[in-house]
Amino acid sequence: MTAPHFDPQFGDEELGAAEQQLLHAAALGSLVDLRTGDAQRDEPTRGTAWGAERTVRASVLADLLTGRRTPDRGRPRAVKLRGARITGGLDLEAAELACPLLLADCHIEQPVNLCGCSASAIRLPGCRLPGLAADRLCTVGDLNLDGLTAEGPSPWGEPASAGVCR
Repeated sequence: MTAPHFDPQFGDEELGAAEQQLLHAAALGSLVDLRTGDAQRDEPTRGTAWGAERTVRASVLADLLTGRRTPDRGRPRAVKLRGARITGGLDLEAAELACPLLLADCHIEQPVNLCGCSASAIRLPGCRLPGLAADRLCTVGDLNLDGLTAEGPSPWGEPASAGVCR
């Protein structure tokens, strides 16, 4: 078993194994694929059963995307994650993302707030989440929500709407 990774930028905050992988992969823009290879077990509807080895905190994602947390090699090129359970609230309201975001086939436990967010690209194909708010979301590249399932109302009020800014 490897020793816990403590990020010097954040004091004694311990990063899980999946978070460590994501931090290193973000520097290269590489995909971290946490799926098992078993289609039934990898179905995002079963995400509540996924363990710590497939868990990434939304706060770590937000810190990477906004530049608060940086990989060892500097600024992240892209945050790409597949088959993860995202815990905590992913609140990127009014944030300017430092790099493209891809969350594919992920189980996101809390609603996602992208209101007023600007990004080069946001892709959430196949994700399952309880709500999405995206009013005034601005992307200059892809906005991909293919196969996304958002159940329930947005806790931020308005129904989701998004645009592509050029």
